[in-house]
Amino acid sequence: MNPTHLHLILNHVPIIGAIISLAAMIVAVLWKSEDYRRAALILAFVTGLLALPAYFSGEEAEESLEHQVKISEVFVEEHEEAARLAMIATVIAGAAAAVVFFYGRDKKPALAAVTVLFLVATGLMVRAGNTGGQIRHTEIRPASSEPLPAQPAEHEEEDE
Repeated sequence: MNPTHLHLILNHVPIIGAIISLAAMIVAVLWKSEDYRRAALILAFVTGLLALPAYFSGEEAEESLEHQVKISEVFVEEHEEAARLAMIATVIAGAAAAVVFFYGRDKKPALAAVTVLFLVATGLMVRAGNTGGQIRHTEIRPASSEPLPAQPAEHEEEDE
């Protein structure tokens, strides 16, 4: 398994985890269930933790793509920025979930705050996943983006 493959496996976990965490928190708020609240907060914390390896595996994946001619650096950089924001938001939301789980005294407002944080994190995670998909999948790129000509890797230009 190469670094790109590892990243492709890991990056889906926090995206799906964020969506499921958000759904669980909404259910916990609506049903006013202590069991759902605890489960949602644990899931949110775990999702925040899992965002870290997904993000940090991206650097090695990027390096392995530098040798491929048909990869546009523009899309890679856009994905890297989106992934950084998503990782930060998800880690913060996960940490807030842990704090509420262990120290939340006034549970309803605290859970609502974590739910809002996870709403933001989920949106950013979905955006990061979309920009990552655009690196290889031209069919999901915005209609306004022209297919970019293949960029040779920097080290290839230096060798010539």
